[in-house]
Amino acid sequence: MIRWRSSTQLAYAGEQFADIFRATAQWSHTSHIPVDVTSAQEAVEHHGGSLWYDLEVILALQTGGTRELGDLAAHLAATLDAGWTVRPDGDRLRCEFDLRRLTPGMPPGTTAH
Repeated sequence: MIRWRSSTQLAYAGEQFADIFRATAQWSHTSHIPVDVTSAQEAVEHHGGSLWYDLEVILALQTGGTRELGDLAAHLAATLDAGWTVRPDGDRLRCEFDLRRLTPGMPPGTTAH
């Protein structure tokens, strides 16, 4: 189960947002550990004729500890595409999507999308 614990409203909520929710829900269902979304922020802007999209989602477990958090991080890293980074942030996970990671070698601001 995933619970939304943030008051932030997302304007774009593209496929990357759906991807992280789907992957987190799969892990939560298998592990039987509920996950809270404690924060979600996105940035969408046009830059140099292309779309620049970033998304940051902070996840927290309702039960469990460091090992379970590591298990969730490993699942997300194996499930999500290369645009994502997942890393521990205290007792939470910081999940960041940056469209530029999908196109290695492109200079910042020239993301093709």
